[in-house]
Amino acid sequence: FYTMTISSMRRTTIIFSLLFVSVTYALSSFPLPPRTVRRANNPLLSLPALARHLNHSAFRFRIAVSDDATVANVHATSGRRSLFRSLPDRILGGSTSEPSPILRFLDKNFFLIGMLAAVSMAKINPALGSNGSFLRPELSFGRYGVGLVFLISGLSLKVSDLAAAITNFRLNAIVQVTSFAVWPVVMTPITSALRSVSALPPTIIDGLTILSCLPTTINMCVVLTNAAGGNVASALCNAVLGNLLGIFITPALLLHFFGTSIDLPFLKMVSKLIWKVLLPVAVGQALRSTKAKEVYSNNSKGLKRAQDVVLLGIMWNAFCNAFSQGFGLTFQDTTVLLLILPVLHLTAIGTLYATLRSPKILNFTAEDSIAGAFCASHKTLALGIALIKTVFEGNPDLAAFCAPIMLTHPMQMFLGSLLTPSFVGLVKKDKISKKI
Repeated sequence: FYTMTISSMRRTTIIFSLLFVSVTYALSSFPLPPRTVRRANNPLLSLPALARHLNHSAFRFRIAVSDDATVANVHATSGRRSLFRSLPDRILGGSTSEPSPILRFLDKNFFLIGMLAAVSMAKINPALGSNGSFLRPELSFGRYGVGLVFLISGLSLKVSDLAAAITNFRLNAIVQVTSFAVWPVVMTPITSALRSVSALPPTIIDGLTILSCLPTTINMCVVLTNAAGGNVASALCNAVLGNLLGIFITPALLLHFFGTSIDLPFLKMVSKLIWKVLLPVAVGQALRSTKAKEVYSNNSKGLKRAQDVVLLGIMWNAFCNAFSQGFGLTFQDTTVLLLILPVLHLTAIGTLYATLRSPKILNFTAEDSIAGAFCASHKTLALGIALIKTVFEGNPDLAAFCAPIMLTHPMQMFLGSLLTPSFVGLVKKDKISKKI
């Protein structure tokens, strides 16, 4: 009993410590407007007294006095202020006019630290973040959080950017052809080789074939593209287009490979796509004509960080489900898949980005190349599980068919998160080269 109690206390302490750091840093991302101090006929507000007062505050200020010496405009030289700005001197150390070394480290490595924290928290207490727990992460992150991401995406995107993404037929065609044609073609010799050496059970190999026929993810490719500085409009366009096409093309591909007649609830799937993706984007676009656009412009960094937090929450939920439910695989099968799937995924992203970006081949911008690489390399869990359960309902090998996509889902998030800082650097380098 005492051992269990101490263990629970340790877990709770770790979780709340990570939450405190995340909330503290998130609050520090929102800027506050500069202050204006009016000098009245009060000797206490003389310029020397004012200067001495400001010298002891949390910021350095620039004082500009008008000709009649009645107004002193005080502006913070720091670009950000927060509720916790008084903490660095006492706790974090360093100059208060600039972010402390700890805050700079958190800012630079926020996503990587958050990703490691999400996986660690899922391993420590998987029941806390599993579907159906009292936190209901499948709703808070999976439904409302994703809705918030697409709402912010709609609010941030110009109509011209969306129109350009929709009419970028060359990029859209490459992404969709890769998803529905190149992946099945590439996977066919791989599955044949696995069968010939009996590296995996036949049912799991069939699961790999099913995986290759699926469309891209609905939200993960958009969130990762946004975090990596890619073209969010193109990612959003291809996510919607891919899942609409997948409702018809994926069953046709499964019919070709397995010879099974398929009856799917098409209207229900289309309705889910509209409510989950298109409606929040449309609301975001409508809000651009209101003051919400100005609010977004003033707090763009904080809202982008909120999107990162949603992605980390989705990752936490996915790993909690994986650790609590398992993948239905033996240790040997899991090892083989972990040798195959990450190599395939990273090879796909690298090849796609290099091909799309190459001036001698396609010559897309870095932003378009990132969007195309993420969209064309991802495979959806939501539509995939629905298809597998519908097509193979009652089949005793249903769990084996689902295993590859169940393992691929968190792997895509993990590897994509690791690649995000590198892609951000490529986008910055591309923008610098254009200016030169």
